[in-house]
Amino acid sequence: MSDSFEKITLDNGLRLILSHLPAVKSVTAIVLCGAGSRYETAKTNGISHFLEHMFFKGTEKRPTATDISHALDEIGADYNAFTGKETTGYHIKCASQHLPLSLDMLSDMLWNSKFDPAEIEKERGVIIEEINLYEDTPMRRVAEIYEQLLWGDQPLGWDIGGRKEVIRSIQKKDFAKYIEDRYAPNNIVVSIAGDFDKGKTIETIKKFFGHTAKKAVGGFL
Repeated sequence: MSDSFEKITLDNGLRLILSHLPAVKSVTAIVLCGAGSRYETAKTNGISHFLEHMFFKGTEKRPTATDISHALDEIGADYNAFTGKETTGYHIKCASQHLPLSLDMLSDMLWNSKFDPAEIEKERGVIIEEINLYEDTPMRRVAEIYEQLLWGDQPLGWDIGGRKEVIRSIQKKDFAKYIEDRYAPNNIVVSIAGDFDKGKTIETIKKFFGHTAKKAVGGFL
C-alpha cells in the first residue's frame, strides 16, 4: 500500500523508512548498508561477511560478545544479520518500549566495534567452517557454481563467504578501511516497522546515527 510507509532523509544522507503498525505491539529495527560482496576485490573477497560477524564481538561500550548478547537477551529480543551481494543487514526485533536500546545497540556496533585481534582469530575458524559446510551442501553448492558460470571471475560470480585464503589473511586494518569506504550514512538505510512513536523514534535515530557526516561512496545502496 502506498501509504503504509514513510521515507525521510536526514541531513547527513541517512534514509529512514518508517512503517507504523500499532496493532503489532512490537517493533523491528533494521540497518541496511550498501556493503555486499559485489564491492569486494580478489584480495578482500569475504570481508563483507567477515565484518558482519565481527560487529557482534564487542564495542567500547560493550566490550565482549557476551555483553552484547546478554543485553539483547535480557529484553527478549530476536536479532541477527545477513550479507548479500549488494547489502549487509543487521536487525533487532523487540517489545516496543525497548526500541531505543535496539537503536543504541545497532549504532554502537556499526560505529564503535573494537575488532579485538583475538576475536578476529576465533572468527576466522568459524567462517572457514561455514564455507566448508556450504561446500558440502549440494543445493547451496549448485547455486554457487551457477553464479560462477553466469558471472565469471568477477565480484558477482564470487562466493559471498569469500575465499579461505583471504579469510585467513584479513586483519583489523582491513576492516577499518572497508568501513571507511562503505559505511557512510548516505549509504545506509534504517527501517523501523511496528508499534513506535514517530517523533521520538526520529529523534532517537538522529541521536545515534545523525552525528556521522556523509561522504562519497561508489555504488550507492
